[in-house]
Amino acid sequence: MTGPALISGIHHLKIVVGDLAASLSWWQDVTGARRNPDFDHRTADGQLFAHLLEIPGVGPYLELRLDPAAAAAVGSLDPITFAVDMTASRMVFSSGLAGDVLQAQLAVGDEPA
Repeated sequence: MTGPALISGIHHLKIVVGDLAASLSWWQDVTGARRNPDFDHRTADGQLFAHLLEIPGVGPYLELRLDPAAAAAVGSLDPITFAVDMTASRMVFSSGLAGDVLQAQLAVGDEPA
């Protein structure tokens, strides 16, 4: 071995989900995430099991990986905490989106904190 690998950054973060379609919809609606179908992950027999998303303003990609058992085991753990513009956050809460976010979280199997 000649030395440690030269790491230049993080390519993507992975989140396990119980419902791929509902999770994709939530991330697109709430964060403006964009899915590139060319990066979808499929099994050898063609079954879709993951999406790779690009979230505007966030560096690494986000992978949504279908694994209902792992998603249930993780429960309400928040694997990522995003920094947000507080002015935008106030606008989100005053517009009533906070209730929609809670409903969307419940739809993908998360428990509210």
